[in-house]
Amino acid sequence: MGGHLLGCLQAFRHEAEILATSRSSSVHPDFGAIRQMRVTDEVAVGDVMREFRPTHVIHLAGMAAVPAANAHSDAAWQLHLFGTLNVAQLMMHYVPESFLIYVGSGQVYGSSAERGEPLDESSLLAPTDTYTSSKASADLALGAMARQGLKCIRFRPFNHIGPGQSEDFVVSSFAMQLARIKQGRQRPLLQVGNLSVQRDFVDVRDIVAAYAKAITASSHIVSGTVLNLASGLGVPIKSILDALTKFAGVEVQIQQDPSRSRAREVATYVGNAGKAKALLGWRPTHRLEDTLREVFDSAMDTVQREFSTFRNVPD
Repeated sequence: MGGHLLGCLQAFRHEAEILATSRSSSVHPDFGAIRQMRVTDEVAVGDVMREFRPTHVIHLAGMAAVPAANAHSDAAWQLHLFGTLNVAQLMMHYVPESFLIYVGSGQVYGSSAERGEPLDESSLLAPTDTYTSSKASADLALGAMARQGLKCIRFRPFNHIGPGQSEDFVVSSFAMQLARIKQGRQRPLLQVGNLSVQRDFVDVRDIVAAYAKAITASSHIVSGTVLNLASGLGVPIKSILDALTKFAGVEVQIQQDPSRSRAREVATYVGNAGKAKALLGWRPTHRLEDTLREVFDSAMDTVQREFSTFRNVPD
């Protein structure tokens, strides 16, 4: 997401200075060097706030994959809750007029989705695991801090997909497996989880566009406002697999892998983003089929690079 967001923020390059940070030093083709900083490091975050004095902070840091967060609960709590509190508290101390754009998760509604209706911002937060409970705690903490003077908006994005996403996520996992099968790097056996559930998918470029819109609209948004980002449509995972398999043009055998399914799967998990449309004029613009095609093409390129690197390893 960070790379897609940096691309989206190009629109502000002529009127603002943009500082990108990451837990490790890296380079972005459009922005050059990215400053190393961990959100849990009070000194490092304080230095950034004091030296750079940002007008807006977009907080993306987190453990994106749910299984990873659940497997490393201490790290998830430190990053999601205490890292977020660290950023917010230091903003209030050094740059109290700055606006925090917090990226939470639509997963915080948890078991409230069991009623089968699209979830809006008034739906009860009912987290069911470490990932969702740590994200919900940070979300609620920022809501309380907004009453104490913090300027912020809390986004709750639902499932977002696009080129470059980790193979830890269902759509990218399907695409990468199919790309390997297509290029003869994997036998035609596809490992899958629960294909019957329905999820709400949005292109990552539409998601980051909402964060950019929030920058320009922040002066008119009540601090603490919560906004869902979702398509409002439930898409069966099976139909995602069918579309990707069609792009690959291969015959595959499907094999259920219990490790790819959660113990208690909600049948339908869909969001209502009417509030984001009203306040930001936001709506998804990318067609799901087009996004899936790009995801598969990206997977093909990735597998080809992996194969080329493998062939070129010296003896």
